[in-house]
Amino acid sequence: MKIVLIFLFCLTVQLGSAQRTDVKHHRPWPYIGNAKLLSSWGETGGSYSDKIFEIDVPQSGWHQLKFRATLFGGEKLELFLNGLSNGTGFTGNGVGWESFAENIWLNQGLNRICLRNNNFMVPLAENPELEFINKSKTKPAFGQNHSSAVNTVTLPATPVTGRVLPNPAGNYLHDIETEFRYTTCAWVYLKSGYRYKFTTNTTINADPVLHLFHPGNIATMSWMNDNGSTGTKESRIDVTPTLDGFYLLMIRGTKSITPGTQAHTDIFCNNIMLVEKAVIGGTILKSAIGATTDKLNFFTCRFSNATADTRMMLINGQNLTASFYNDDYSNLGGDWNWGFSSRINSVWPSGTKPYLTFVCAYSPFSEGLTDTYMGNRNSVAWTFFTNWKEDDCIQAGVGFPLQPNPYNYNCIGWSGGFTNAFYWPGGNFSTWTVYGNDLASFDNYYGNNPARYPGAYTYTRTGATWSNAIIDLWATTNGGTGLYYTHGSVQKPGNNHPHGYDWESKPGSVERSFHPRLGPAGETGANYGTPVNHYIHTGGFARTANATDAIGAADEAVQAGLAVYDNPELSEKAQSRLQQWIGRINTEHKITFNQLYKNWKATWAENAVQSNPAAYCRNTDYNNLEQWCREHKEDALPLLCGKYVQGDYLAETPLCAVSLERYKHLLEEVKSEYKNNLYNKEGKFRIRSDYGNGICFIEKILSVSVPAPFAATASPVQVVIAPNPVQDWFTVKLNITEPARVSLKVISTKTRVSKIVLSGKELPAGNYQYTISTTGFAGGRGDIITVQVNINGQLNTFKVLVTK
Repeated sequence: MKIVLIFLFCLTVQLGSAQRTDVKHHRPWPYIGNAKLLSSWGETGGSYSDKIFEIDVPQSGWHQLKFRATLFGGEKLELFLNGLSNGTGFTGNGVGWESFAENIWLNQGLNRICLRNNNFMVPLAENPELEFINKSKTKPAFGQNHSSAVNTVTLPATPVTGRVLPNPAGNYLHDIETEFRYTTCAWVYLKSGYRYKFTTNTTINADPVLHLFHPGNIATMSWMNDNGSTGTKESRIDVTPTLDGFYLLMIRGTKSITPGTQAHTDIFCNNIMLVEKAVIGGTILKSAIGATTDKLNFFTCRFSNATADTRMMLINGQNLTASFYNDDYSNLGGDWNWGFSSRINSVWPSGTKPYLTFVCAYSPFSEGLTDTYMGNRNSVAWTFFTNWKEDDCIQAGVGFPLQPNPYNYNCIGWSGGFTNAFYWPGGNFSTWTVYGNDLASFDNYYGNNPARYPGAYTYTRTGATWSNAIIDLWATTNGGTGLYYTHGSVQKPGNNHPHGYDWESKPGSVERSFHPRLGPAGETGANYGTPVNHYIHTGGFARTANATDAIGAADEAVQAGLAVYDNPELSEKAQSRLQQWIGRINTEHKITFNQLYKNWKATWAENAVQSNPAAYCRNTDYNNLEQWCREHKEDALPLLCGKYVQGDYLAETPLCAVSLERYKHLLEEVKSEYKNNLYNKEGKFRIRSDYGNGICFIEKILSVSVPAPFAATASPVQVVIAPNPVQDWFTVKLNITEPARVSLKVISTKTRVSKIVLSGKELPAGNYQYTISTTGFAGGRGDIITVQVNINGQLNTFKVLVTK
């Protein structure tokens, strides 16, 4: 064993200076028989080219090697084992892909199998397989020949199933379950200063396009041709490269080849056969996206079978050359294992645009279906989390200003099919809340009890496990004091939306993003904790009065005319009542409230990744606000109502803190009335958000003629103003029957000049008189002076007419 390893080390040193193609790492290492295929690549030695497979063999002995290759008629491949010729040759029949077999001796451990031709193109050989046969324990002398078999390989037909799914609020293109088929891709070693003329000939069932590019310098060394040979559909690339190295020669049709169609052509270089019956395949997707200074992601994922393996090429809309290419994506610090998926993450230079996305199979034996995503930007959502890696974070929808508002949407909204608002089952204003039982509230929401919207997917925890979940419900342990729900994520096929390479989340107000399942996990950073409950699709949907089929999103239900967004607004009467109520509040109280509220609102941005409204209230600034509001309920309630109706969704929490003790019955009326009247007069389902319920709650509070906790009581102060009308001066007389805090302010309607006579002064019982001159203050005859007397927070307003 030790001798074998030393030999392979020396071989590696000898080949270190050889020109090599990109190395394909076959991770996770697939078993090829009883051995593991580790990696493969192409090399050139000047007068020959090799295709090399590196394998790990569990035991020494005889093995049967099988592989597939496409060779033109009479083309020969020579077999080398660990750097030494086996003496075996394989001859092609020019019929396309063929199967070859040979008995070989391999040592235990690392081995290299090399297939060599006398050409500048790396042999088109793939799919090695080994079977341990151990016919003899005697190691053969090199040069001993064994039997080989040849047969033609028929390429399988794959059904077309590619489709575009609804993607509300998404900002990318996609094609789900894209069919991808093999097309000929060959590594050719070209030398600087030499002229090469690549041509197609006798094409069958296609109109071929040739591409040639240097992957490491594709921006400046990329060529293509369609119909270059006059009067035919054949293609021709005539090039004199300026750089030695391996170039990739690819062929495709001008449109996707119909499954089952055997499209092929012969490829020549300088009139010498290079590939006979080269396969023309692949899938073309239109992705006409404008150039941008932002990096754009194009990638394949979610293969239909374990052997699937894609290549991806992006074609420039300006000159139709290949601008980007990838076979297997190597992550740049991320946790997600892309395997044989392709991914391109790059800026498109000015003057270019990604016009076409071309997806094909690495070999004829790695075809299948894939989800293809085009034009996704990188997301910044990962910056809020401790464990989410930048390379794993791909944007699916834009974020909004870093604070929640009723017109944004969050993770729970998105996982349930909403993009119109924040939703949080368990919150006071949620239609689905079961007080004291957050999990039951989420069960109601995902389980359509009542319906989220017509045709909404119905989900259940019954039978849901870690392995079959479509929706994950996250929670943190809250410092060991019990579960505190934080987040919801969703994966394909949730709500019939595309959801990226693994899972998708809309973290609070920030960007909707694709991520590995546990990317947002952790008790630090955004502090989401981990998934603790799971939901699966029952196979049913919300069978409302007008829904006859499942519908993926609320937006679709609205567009189909089955539903409307029910966005309540305060009536004019309620608005007037609220303004009058706020107008009676002590100025000092307004100033104090607004400063405390401003301090708290400044914390929203740092918590913007949160979806649970309660998460924005776990700080000192909120505690200070709530304490003041509880101590001054008579002033805080209308002020908080004012913030809420202006669009501050998070004002729900302090608003409920000061109102539910007396008005919870009104909130229950709001929810009951909605549930009992889910349809409008036209028979359309009314989609009501948490915010909408809050507006209706405030409407009911303001409909109370005299709010219960603030019923009028006899004032401890009697106010007399004389004379009225007034000429040069007037007096304000106060008769105080018990100690009171009093403010006195006068304002000229014409001049807008004001005088503060008293500012929240504590006065003992007694009689007080204040004389106020109109000189230099009032605006002359016809002016009206407003006298504001605030007594223990209750504002009293009087009018004085000026007649001089």
